Amino acid sequence: MRATLRIGRLFGVPLYIQWSVLIVGGLIAWLTSNSLVSRAGVDTSTGISLGLSFVAGYLVSVLVHEVGHTVAARHFGIGVRRISLLFYGGAAELESSPPDPVSEFWVALAGPIASAACAVVAVVGHRYAIGAEAWLSAGILGALAWANVAMVVINLLPGFPLDGGRVVMALVWWGTGDRRLAHRVVSFSGLAMGVSLLATGALFLWWGRPLLGLSAWWALMIGWFLVMASNLRSTRVPVGCVSDRMGPIAPAQAAWAPSGWFLANVVEPNPAYEYFPLADENGHLVGMVSESQVRGAVATAPAATPVARVGWALGDLAYSTPDESLGDTEPRRSAAASQVTMVLLGGRPVGVVCDRTAPEPAGA
Repeated sequence: MRATLRIGRLFGVPLYIQWSVLIVGGLIAWLTSNSLVSRAGVDTSTGISLGLSFVAGYLVSVLVHEVGHTVAARHFGIGVRRISLLFYGGAAELESSPPDPVSEFWVALAGPIASAACAVVAVVGHRYAIGAEAWLSAGILGALAWANVAMVVINLLPGFPLDGGRVVMALVWWGTGDRRLAHRVVSFSGLAMGVSLLATGALFLWWGRPLLGLSAWWALMIGWFLVMASNLRSTRVPVGCVSDRMGPIAPAQAAWAPSGWFLANVVEPNPAYEYFPLADENGHLVGMVSESQVRGAVATAPAATPVARVGWALGDLAYSTPDESLGDTEPRRSAAASQVTMVLLGGRPVGVVCDRTAPEPAGA
């Protein structure tokens, strides 16, 4: 089963959702309905309906947040490859990094602005529901308002890969003209923020007190996330580390004879290669196949099966450029159906980052 499910298109951009979102969403809906049944005295069917309404409203809020990034990116001429709904939020996968600090700033800030707008809409709906004495609906809308406020506050923390970290990077980049320095600054700011949240969360957990009305576990989780992300942020995609896994471009319609045409003509002479980009008859890139996929299919698929059928289509892959950090690429890779990132240089595939290569330092 693929990690993500394509559910349609939004403004021409493919929209994907992780299976884990459905599981986590169902759990949240169940917990919400149980709370309403026990505290508000509603019947079970009403509680379930309201719980599902909250989850649906929250997912719409996450989607609006990512649409904010998408609209801003397109305004600056940056293509958007896909929007993914993930169990921890969402991700708008850009075709390229913002080329200057101004576009970086507004693309990053557009998401929190969209979430703030969602919070305002939820507050207006909350007040209207109170006036109509629709108390249960008012409670759900109030919870959605707070959820969007939390989304804004958390996303504006100055650490990668949160939007606040990208805002800090854009400001440092604009002030110094040095993008690499901005990368280092945001890495250290995220590390400092993460350590601070870990220490604060641990202290409040030891005291047995809530932190700003929330469980101290939230501070610990966000702090750990920022610390781990700051380590990824400081490491660039190591083309030298991954390019040796990329073989020559192969014809997508190539099949294997009983003796193994594809293996004999492409894989066997270059046993070190693990991945092969696939091109159509016009030379256009259409996907990628791994050596293990070919070897596995040889035993079960007909000899005339094109290799493209056992590989990944372009829509299944994530993409990066050699100058991006692993922290930039990791959210895209984890959201992709293949869990594999193709590294492109001038539009040509030059390397691969997969699950086992992403955490490795350059030269591994």
